Amino acid sequence: MVQLAQTYIHLKPYKVGQKRLNSLGRRAEKIAVKAALDIYGGGVTVDVRLEEGSLKTWVSVAGVLTVYGAIADYKGFKESIQEMCKDAREYSVDVCGAFTEAAKVNKGQVYRVERRLKTPGKINRAFKKIEQLDKAAESMGIDKLQAQLKDVQDDLQEISTELSEEDRKKMRQALIFENLPMLRERPPNSRRVEPAKVARKPDEEEPLLLDVEPSMDPGKVQHEEERMVYHRKIHVPPRPKGRRRLTELVRSMEAIEHDKS
Repeated sequence: MVQLAQTYIHLKPYKVGQKRLNSLGRRAEKIAVKAALDIYGGGVTVDVRLEEGSLKTWVSVAGVLTVYGAIADYKGFKESIQEMCKDAREYSVDVCGAFTEAAKVNKGQVYRVERRLKTPGKINRAFKKIEQLDKAAESMGIDKLQAQLKDVQDDLQEISTELSEEDRKKMRQALIFENLPMLRERPPNSRRVEPAKVARKPDEEEPLLLDVEPSMDPGKVQHEEERMVYHRKIHVPPRPKGRRRLTELVRSMEAIEHDKS
């Protein structure tokens, strides 16, 4: 499943015992599930992890790109990815606001909050590179073009490992550019060069910190190196009425029609 979004919340100072960690973990689950239903309409999996000390919380949501419907061309695919990034930001806002309220903290205790756009963010950044390269391709020397094209292909290859076969197929079909005929095929004997690590902005992709496999007992508090961790994955079934945003849009359209009549 594709990582659609992740919210990271670090409360400091904030001390919890096992009972309080359990309580906050269950509360975080409810918040994560509600936000997943509201933003994505369900059909996704949420991953909730809390770590004691100064309280650190990770709430992730995973699904498939195809939850956004049919994608016929690059324009449609790009718009769908941008919509996913927008949803990821909205998801983080909903989760962060509700969780900090549940934790009963003041503003000074919210040490760090990050919204992570995960796979949609990676794709969106790759698309920006491709569009810039497509515009400059005709005036660029062949060696420089091939070097930059290989960098883009490396990015796309890395992204493809996170996608389902159906999503990979949709992305391949969408990537058609007039000035980049080589984009769909990697150069022969090409070898990936790992990029140098650079500081990332808060809403850029970065790995899920301290990730572990969930306990066989869902919601169980684990003791890892004298550190208590609450971790649970929950499948959120599809919501019959779909996403909150779409429901609100329909209501707005109905209100407009009512006013016209």
